[in-house]
Amino acid sequence: MSLRAVGDEGLRLQALSTGLVQASLLGSQGVIEGEKAGLKVIVAAADVIESLPFAGVTTTLAKLKENPQQIKRVLRAGLRGLRYVQDNKAGTVDVIQSWYRVEREIAASTYDLARKSFSANGEVNDKGILLSMEFARSIGKFEKEISPSEIVDFNLLREVKKELVWR
Repeated sequence: MSLRAVGDEGLRLQALSTGLVQASLLGSQGVIEGEKAGLKVIVAAADVIESLPFAGVTTTLAKLKENPQQIKRVLRAGLRGLRYVQDNKAGTVDVIQSWYRVEREIAASTYDLARKSFSANGEVNDKGILLSMEFARSIGKFEKEISPSEIVDFNLLREVKKELVWR
């Protein structure tokens, strides 16, 4: 087996369709398009890797120190959005359909694929963070060995969850 860098999702999907590669990582839209083209999902990352971060809130240490209330407002909005997505499939599908200008069926499939990869509480575990860090190191984003606690701090998020009486 050999690994090959192919490019963005569109190029990876094309490489799959033409047989240039036998497997590739795809996002939800790539999976939907691949299935339409007769490709099969082997495994979804969310099914085997618990709590893999794919997005988050970042800020500088100075901002965190100078204006934690602003950061908490951002986190509060993010948690409310996460709760909305978790509790309101129909409304979320409406948003996906509107933003991406896709058919309702595709928007619903996108929701189903993405939903299972979302954190239930806004946090990710060290294993997921370590996997993301290893990936970033493998593509040259950074070289220094650091621990997850040096780059991730859930303290403000946990304060906001208490304020929101997060389940």
